Amino acid sequence: MDTDYSRLKPSFSPCDGPFKIPPPLRPSRNWTRCPHPVTVITFWKNLLSQMRKHGTGTPIFVFSPHPVEQALKSLRTIEKAVPVPVRHWFPCKAQPLAPLLDWWHRQNRPIEVASEFELMAARKIGFQPDSILLNGPCKTWLNHFEGLHGLRVNIDSENELGAILPLAKELDWSLGVRCLTSEEKDPENPGCPTQFGLEPDNTVNVLRKLMLKGVRLETVHFHLRTNVESAKAYQRAIEQVAHICHAAQFKPKYLDVGGGLPPPWITGRSGDRLDSKMKLSALALVLARAVELFPGLQEIWMENGRFLAARSGVLVTTIRDKKVRNGVQQLICDGGRTLNAMPSVWEKHAIFVLQPRYGKLVQSMVYGPTCMAFDQLGLMMLPSNLRIGDILVWMDAGAYHLQWETHFSHGHAGIWWHENSLVQRIRSNGQFSAWWKNLGG
Repeated sequence: MDTDYSRLKPSFSPCDGPFKIPPPLRPSRNWTRCPHPVTVITFWKNLLSQMRKHGTGTPIFVFSPHPVEQALKSLRTIEKAVPVPVRHWFPCKAQPLAPLLDWWHRQNRPIEVASEFELMAARKIGFQPDSILLNGPCKTWLNHFEGLHGLRVNIDSENELGAILPLAKELDWSLGVRCLTSEEKDPENPGCPTQFGLEPDNTVNVLRKLMLKGVRLETVHFHLRTNVESAKAYQRAIEQVAHICHAAQFKPKYLDVGGGLPPPWITGRSGDRLDSKMKLSALALVLARAVELFPGLQEIWMENGRFLAARSGVLVTTIRDKKVRNGVQQLICDGGRTLNAMPSVWEKHAIFVLQPRYGKLVQSMVYGPTCMAFDQLGLMMLPSNLRIGDILVWMDAGAYHLQWETHFSHGHAGIWWHENSLVQRIRSNGQFSAWWKNLGG
């Protein structure tokens, strides 16, 4: 591993950090009108206010592992109820941020990857192959890698067998098979299945083939979708997968139920919270009963990216212009959907103002800086007395924001990392030279 992110290194510029963030003396009043607990708002308000004193600009992302710790604590409800160990894999695709992956590695927790680059990142951080779970389609590129003895791989297609089987035998890989259940549907075309996994009959055939080949076949896997509505969807999928394993006469050591737990405090376009019907206590009962359906089961695996990571970051922007039209307050900021927050297309996140503003709440549209009507974080109620120069904080930006960044006529936002009361810049705001070079200039 080249970089130890647990020890933030001195920088040449004082505003790069590291600098110490003192803890708040007590939770502050939640004047932000966010749905988040006061302790959550206090954490971010204190951190960002201290950063402003050190001259940090915008737009920036700020990330911290502290909220991830809180998410893991909430999952103990499941761990306590299930009679076998529950192992949490961090999905690299949700937040491939080097300091966060390094922090996760230092917790002795495993990582799930779904591409060649993600596998390279995991190895760069220092994850050993038996702590890496490879998912996703089109894994024929695996023969380019060396030193992957003991890797864990879930097969997504019969066409992968030709590339994976020789390597699995040579390098003692732990294999699994991803099942396509009837619960998994294409969100854009609900009448169609997704492109992932094997249909039930094909899954049975592949499981039988793998058992005859004498490889280390240990896992059965499914992944429903993002933001699963309730525990009943997992129950139905688990029953289907159990039927598949029975038909193939396969007794898995590990049941991998994928991800899909919705994060708290985020709403859909309808305005309903994504987690309104998902109860961890109900899911715990479903997973506890699942153990009875798989004789010899040793562990249950989960891969919840949004649930773990969404709360770990915020997008910080500055109001650069303000207009009022047809009774709507229009706030044009230096960060927005097009550049930084593509999930705002289908999700509504809370926004709070860093400065204390107590004006009447009015309909407000928050825009980004690009010359696109599409570039809007959303329509919401915000104080009428907001000013140019005020700081807006887009909450829960820790999952699938960096991955969907664009450089649409602007540079990337800066990135700051907070850990152990220290904060440091790990990526500067994008400059013209980098933007232009990326376009062949």
